[in-house]
Amino acid sequence: MGSFKYLLLAAGFLSSSAIYALDFPWLSFKMKDASEITVAADNLTMNYSDGKLLLTSSSVNEALPVADISSMIFTEQAGLDEINADLSEHASYYALGGTKVGEFSSVDDARRALPSGIYIARTASKSFKIIF
Repeated sequence: MGSFKYLLLAAGFLSSSAIYALDFPWLSFKMKDASEITVAADNLTMNYSDGKLLLTSSSVNEALPVADISSMIFTEQAGLDEINADLSEHASYYALGGTKVGEFSSVDDARRALPSGIYIARTASKSFKIIF
């Protein structure tokens, strides 16, 4: 009877943990190059193929090389509250999968040229995520 109580307690803990995990709207991937990629977790599908983690939802369709991912965590915030970078500085812009999509002299130029989405911007001194 005593082991049944512990089993019931463990089942309750696991089910409450699973329910709690549903409250995290973002999934963040920390990459080996110290960049971080964050995607909305809502209706996100992840598959593995040819060494890449394929992320698919209504807002993202990206492939991340698994060898470049150092960790991934669910989080409550996208980490985009503040950008400590000069937004008028020249930067290279990359899609979440690492493909370079252009170079622009300011964030405003990039916003006008690129479709809506999440990008990694790399200046001479910093890298940061940005959503258009």
